[in-house]
Amino acid sequence: MIYAAFLNTKAGKALDDIISHTGNVAEIIRRVAIAGDEQTKAISEISRNIEGISTVSEEAAKGVNQISLATDHLNQLAINLEELVNRFMIRT
Repeated sequence: MIYAAFLNTKAGKALDDIISHTGNVAEIIRRVAIAGDEQTKAISEISRNIEGISTVSEEAAKGVNQISLATDHLNQLAINLEELVNRFMIRT
């Protein structure tokens, strides 16, 4: 009978330990889920930022192309102007 009481007490303590550890495991799972959610949000923000950088880079490339075209046009205008100026003779 004493042995049965001892086993009963020991089983009760084991169940208390299991319940305590289950609570700890549940808390760890909760923290992992929160961290996963935060990482998902951070990844989404990084993705949006990369898309923004990509858009700005594309716009900058277009701007550089337009500058190049404008420079070529100005160069041609300068050549044309030089040709026109060379047609005139200044008499002194």
